Amino acid sequence: MIYAVIIITALVILYPLSIIPRTKGREKLGEFKNRLIAHRGLFCEGENVYENTLSAFLKAKEAGLAIELDVHLTEDRKLVVFHDDNFFRMFGSHFTPEDLPLSKIKEFCFAKTDERVPELYEVLREINGEVPLLIEIKTMGKRYKTLCEEVYEAIRNYKGPVAVQSFYPPAIIYFKKKHPEILRGILATDFLRKKGERKLLYIIGASLCFNFLAVPDFVSYEIKYYDAIPLNIFKMGGGTVFGWTAEGKDEIKNSEEFFDSVIFEK
Repeated sequence: MIYAVIIITALVILYPLSIIPRTKGREKLGEFKNRLIAHRGLFCEGENVYENTLSAFLKAKEAGLAIELDVHLTEDRKLVVFHDDNFFRMFGSHFTPEDLPLSKIKEFCFAKTDERVPELYEVLREINGEVPLLIEIKTMGKRYKTLCEEVYEAIRNYKGPVAVQSFYPPAIIYFKKKHPEILRGILATDFLRKKGERKLLYIIGASLCFNFLAVPDFVSYEIKYYDAIPLNIFKMGGGTVFGWTAEGKDEIKNSEEFFDSVIFEK
């Protein structure tokens, strides 16, 4: 019994220490703090400006907004900017970005436009360091190291504020080990309270217990769960917290009271 008490006490003490943020290089986060971040660009389908397109990113840049975007690795190791796990919602195809080579993906066209799914290199060229870029690494584990390395190669000489984040902790741990100079963050939500699919790795990740391995510069957390205990421990320990995804002015305003920066849309 006494050993159980000792173990539990040790865990209670060590847990807050295990999720504290990285302190070295924290000043580089200044470009991302206290500003609005356009989720998948500044898009409006009613105006035929679609999410994660060059048009949406250019509109965000013109408005002086930071930009959040999503990156997948294609079948032929190219980086495409697209959110979903497959192309059905946007193009009616059940193929995933990982299933197809870039040439096939470029055949998809956003409705009522000539726009195609952009490559990450195209976005970097168009934004040209003028506003911060927050890159979500989209992976469930398959070829994640290759994806991380390709992202690194794309951004390592980029002249502008850039950071990576992911729901998949091993991807951020990889950046910590291989490329610690790159700003990195853990994406999470309270999967115990959130409806829908509950992947074990994501549930564990929501506790931020991978932080002692990833040592993130920031945490991006779903705004409705701002009261989550792990998030508040991280914040009290001096961590920078981003909130996702606010919709509308009222939700943005309310979120700004807790989060250092707010990712928004609509």
